Amino acid sequence: MKAGLLNRYLNTLLLTLYLACGIAVPIEQSRAQEAAYVAGFESLPLMSGLTELKNERVNFDTPAGRIVEAKTQGKVKVQSVETFYANTLPQLGWQKVGARTFERDGERLSIEISSAQAAGDNLIVRFAIRPFSKPSSIPGSISGSIPGAKP
Repeated sequence: MKAGLLNRYLNTLLLTLYLACGIAVPIEQSRAQEAAYVAGFESLPLMSGLTELKNERVNFDTPAGRIVEAKTQGKVKVQSVETFYANTLPQLGWQKVGARTFERDGERLSIEISSAQAAGDNLIVRFAIRPFSKPSSIPGSISGSIPGAKP
């Protein structure tokens, strides 16, 4: 009787493990298919076709805010990169203020695109976040007008 109960327990355990392994693999595969983000940028998606150059990262905090830089490369077209980020970043709260410049929450994101001979046909796409402050409109402030000063 004990052998039958032990056999049943082991079969149930093996079936549970088998099912768990069968479910875990698709979950991991689906996570890999989710949108990738550029490291150090919590809401900067990595466009399909670009690969991050991990040795090119810069990430540190200053009293004024964080400074983050990353480089990516890939066999993509300049227009595709510009279109992807022009369409995607506003959905994540970034406001477009220039051709490849976006602002959000006191930060300015710049996107530079270049080709490098060493990279072959690849484009190099550099992302940089820097703190910024909007000019004050308060009269007499440092960025505003100075009373008595001549223009």
